[in-house]
Parts: sequence; C-alpha cells; structure tokens
Amino acid sequence: MLDRRAFVAALPLLLAFRGAPAPDLLARAIERAGGREALRRARALRWTGTATIFAAGKMIGIGVDTMVEPFRRARSTSWLLEQGPASRRSMVLEPADAWLERRGVRLPMPERMRTHEQQQFAIYGLMRLTDLQAPSVAVRAAGNTLRVRHPAAPETLLRFDEQATLIGAENQVRSAEDGSTILQHFHFGDHRRVSGILWPHLIRIDQNGRPYFELRIASFSAG
Repeated sequence: MLDRRAFVAALPLLLAFRGAPAPDLLARAIERAGGREALRRARALRWTGTATIFAAGKMIGIGVDTMVEPFRRARSTSWLLEQGPASRRSMVLEPADAWLERRGVRLPMPERMRTHEQQQFAIYGLMRLTDLQAPSVAVRAAGNTLRVRHPAAPETLLRFDEQATLIGAENQVRSAEDGSTILQHFHFGDHRRVSGILWPHLIRIDQNGRPYFELRIASFSAG
C-alpha cells in the first residue's frame, strides 16, 4: 500500500512536472484525434504498407504488416520488396516473451533487441493519447508540446500543430546492438481519419540526426 506521507511529500514534484496547461492541450489533442471514446476503443492498431530503411548508405525497401496492442503486444511481419513474400520474417513481442520467426523457425529475441523493440513500439501507445490521462503518467506542457513520462515508455516529447494535431515526437532509446543511447526524432504526416480516429499515414524516424526509417501506410484499422 502506498504510504500517505510519501505521497503527500512527492505531490509538489508531480504537480511541478505535470504543469497546469497540460490538460488543456491534451484534451484538445484527444478531441482532434477522434475523441476519448473512439481512441479508447482503438485497443488494437493494424496497418500494412511499405517502408524504407536507411542503412550503411543504402536504401532498403520492405513491405510491412503490423499489429500493435499498445503497451501489451506487437507482431510485425516484413519482407524485401525486391524478393517478395518468400523473404517474409516476423518479430513478435508478448508480455512474457519475445521471438523472431522465419520459414516456420522460431528463435528467441536477444535481450537488447527486446528492450529496443519494446521502447520503439511504445510510441504507438503514446500516440493514442488517452493513456496519457492515467494516474501513473506524468505530463508537462510547454507551448505546443507535451513531455510525457509513462511507466512503459521512454520519456518522450510530443509535438502538436496549432490545431492540436500530433506532428512529431522526440525520445531516446537503447541500441539493439550495444545498448548505447540513440536520440530519435519522429515526423508524423499525411493524417487520415480511419475507424473514427485521425492517424498519420506517413511516419519518418531520424536517429542521431540521420534518416533511419520511413513508413508509408496503405491500409489502417483500429478496434
């Protein structure tokens, strides 16, 4: 049980982090994205599309089919566009396990990769916005930004335009290779209203100041 004296002592720090303007911007952003009820119904997000990976001076085109239950599980299947479906491979995250699949063979996901992918997929839960109103989440507003501390995500700065549309984000994640810190900038564009919510169909990620990943969604559903 939470000690009441400890809670009272920590309350000024929590309030200082949250900041007074946060509820106004967050409420506007939720309304802009489709409203609280529509977003709460969007417990599972799924999309298909194409993406470009920028690696070692090369641009690699892939097809993607992804399903995410924010902060719970994810399954992402991808394949090289130049090789077609025969090159399909999947990455699966479950609450108690994580693995890789290819041609029916299942391999355990390395721990560093698991940590990295959990941090990466957490962005979609933050983009859903309604979870930011939970008591365990701290939010601080400054201008058209919200700085979010969620227990299941890296501390993240969300950026909005004047209409309260989510247009970008910044955070830091751990590298899947060596555990080093990676600074990320997200750009969200081509917003479309599908399944009652407004969702970006263009997602671009820069890592440490360089292009890393660009996703173009062809089909999207939430429910």
